[in-house]
Amino acid sequence: MREERHWLLIDAGNSRVKLGWALVSGISRFDLLDNENIDSLLPVILGKHIAPSMVWLANSAGEQREQQIKKIVETLWGVDVQSIGATGKFGDVSNGYYKPEQLGIDRWLGMIAAWDKIHGAFCLVDCGTAVTIDLVDGEGNHQGGIITPGIGASSRELAAKARHLPSNQLYSETFPLGRSTEEGLRMDRDGSVDSVDSAIADILSRNKNVALMVTGGDAWQIHESSRFRFKDDPNLVLDGLFLVANSAISQ
Repeated sequence: MREERHWLLIDAGNSRVKLGWALVSGISRFDLLDNENIDSLLPVILGKHIAPSMVWLANSAGEQREQQIKKIVETLWGVDVQSIGATGKFGDVSNGYYKPEQLGIDRWLGMIAAWDKIHGAFCLVDCGTAVTIDLVDGEGNHQGGIITPGIGASSRELAAKARHLPSNQLYSETFPLGRSTEEGLRMDRDGSVDSVDSAIADILSRNKNVALMVTGGDAWQIHESSRFRFKDDPNLVLDGLFLVANSAISQ
């Protein structure tokens, strides 16, 4: 028999932290804060809620950020934080990376949630500090992805904010789908909607009947300027985290 639960789900990105408060039925409330305010605002936001039975963390901002969040949560409530990493497979979704654990957890969870909603081929664009573009075919197989600077950002700004990304990346004028961070990283141009459109156009020229989805804090720029139509889902990473957490606790 499944026990009643009250979970805290944390999506820690390079620029922001998003919180989701979940019950058995799903996520019921969201909170958002910028990374520079974590030490001052995260304890205040968490202090307004009762202690959750479990805390699940999807961190894509490096080890220092993970330890910072864990310390705040454990000091406030004495609750251990369960960190989630990418795996080779979840349900029907297969990770396309040569080393699955090296795929960014935000990308992995976004794909899991997108598949749960579509159950068909899709291309997911996540617009944050970096723009990531991932293709999943109609069988749930991840075909690889692309990483570029965020919309309006330079490669130098991306390197400064996401120090865990490779620093010796070779430049490329094309947009092949990478099966590792090194293969997918494109630092030869500044981030723009035009760059996203070029990558999408290339993907669609080789793949038919692909749904286009977008998430992330800068998704509005895609809607405003892209020549393609995307379905917007701002909470995909937390939705995916809920699915993974629910599966883990049910086993």
